[in-house]
Amino acid sequence: MKHASSWQDFKRAVPFLIPACSFYALFYVVPAAVAVVLSLYKWNGLAATATFTGLSNYIAVLQSSLFWKSVVINLEVVVVSLLLQLSVALVLAALLMHAGRLMRLYRSLFFIPQVLSLVAVGMLWQMIYDPANGLLDGVLRSIGLHSIPWLGTPKNALVSMLITTTWVYFGFHTVLQMAGRAAIPNDLYEAAYLETKAAITVFFYVTLPLLRETILISAIMIVTGSFALLMGLFWIMTEGGPAHGTEILGIHMYVQAFKSYRLGYASSIAVVMVIFLMISVTGIIALFSRERVEY
Repeated sequence: MKHASSWQDFKRAVPFLIPACSFYALFYVVPAAVAVVLSLYKWNGLAATATFTGLSNYIAVLQSSLFWKSVVINLEVVVVSLLLQLSVALVLAALLMHAGRLMRLYRSLFFIPQVLSLVAVGMLWQMIYDPANGLLDGVLRSIGLHSIPWLGTPKNALVSMLITTTWVYFGFHTVLQMAGRAAIPNDLYEAAYLETKAAITVFFYVTLPLLRETILISAIMIVTGSFALLMGLFWIMTEGGPAHGTEILGIHMYVQAFKSYRLGYASSIAVVMVIFLMISVTGIIALFSRERVEY
């Protein structure tokens, strides 16, 4: 009877699932399948026919020094974003939990960059980094220091982009960590403070272990965003330059597809990028799943 009831519930739910599943299939499954098929062909996007080349695109990708440079840059972005965004979010969440009535105000202020358009964010930070009239160089000149080419060299440009990225997303992860902290019973903190008066000890031995699941969600979102969402911001501000210094995998794929007209080659980059992303996320989940703390 229970099995029959479950089947009846499923049949009632099918009409409501069809729109969402159709949308997902149309805009996610079908494009992904097309990309996999297209990666096996040589096509410039304009010709009426494409030439089947098998795995030659993948071989060319793996032999490309520019591709591996983009991989290294993307991994640097992932690692630094994890360290910066998570550390800033955890510290701010700890401070804001004791902000009293001003907590909602601070939380809203920190979340503002998240709701801004990436185009607006990119243009705003381009003006901030501008060597002639930018805010940062203006401050440096006012205290007698020389201007810095924030986006003028590969190293400076990557550091500047990481600063911008942290500014955009730290508010979201702060709010997420605050939600995780709010779910921790106060009794645990009271018992911990009876054992030790050091807030830093309580943070490392109580807060961090109990925030494991929330931190995992933030980490997964940072990793996936570093491979996918950041492409737009990086393109607006640097277009991957100077000298390919900020050319993450998304930009490298875009340039090969729509600048060099190598759609088959770009599709193979997309497939490899998804594989890297899956490996990264699986590794993070495995790392966080070693120990599980319950209360």
